[in-house]
Amino acid sequence: MREVEIEGGVTMDDLTLGLIYAVKHSEKSARESIIDFLSEYTGTPKEHYSDNELVRIIRDSFVDYLKTADKPAFDVWQYFDAKRQQENFKDVFPDQHKKYAERDGKMDIDTEAIISAFRLSCVQKDGVYVNGFRDMEEKV
Repeated sequence: MREVEIEGGVTMDDLTLGLIYAVKHSEKSARESIIDFLSEYTGTPKEHYSDNELVRIIRDSFVDYLKTADKPAFDVWQYFDAKRQQENFKDVFPDQHKKYAERDGKMDIDTEAIISAFRLSCVQKDGVYVNGFRDMEEKV
């Protein structure tokens, strides 16, 4: 396995890291991907995760992500603004709109916007982990 440097040295919590990787790399809906990850990560049956519990976990993870992201403010503001104004979303994020603008309809718009922001988050730049990301197995 190739060694990848971590820029800045601050990494996010394992729960946040796994949750983001789950929504970035799964073919399932975000809700299903998150429940699958949480169940495996905690050993808790999937039935335990109500929509309210998922929203809480997603929002807590977003706060953790923002604490480790290199420069989150403008990108996050721009993303949420565009997400709320669906008519502008295609203009601001034309490529991402095709993949990420569809909503599951299972969660409120802010939580779905957080999930979309996770999907759009930059993990590596020039072969170096950024924004607090690292290999899931790697403990820092």
